[in-house]
Amino acid sequence: ERLAPPGTIETARADRAALLLQQAAEADSAGNGDRAVTLLREAHNSNPGFAPAAQKLARHYLDRGRRADAVRVM
Repeated sequence: ERLAPPGTIETARADRAALLLQQAAEADSAGNGDRAVTLLREAHNSNPGFAPAAQKLARHYLDRGRRADAVRVM
């Protein structure tokens, strides 16, 4: 279910973030962690309100001991 009407900038941002999140998951599955985190950052930056991207990026930071970065994302 969309939170914004089709054709709006908000919808485009949400779609882009979802696509980038999917690409990040594929990169991670392929063993390309650096590419995955780059895509997670892009997803978060394109739509900071997109909770799945924020959560995955924050988890990435927490797993690496970067608590301040994780808090900033959330």
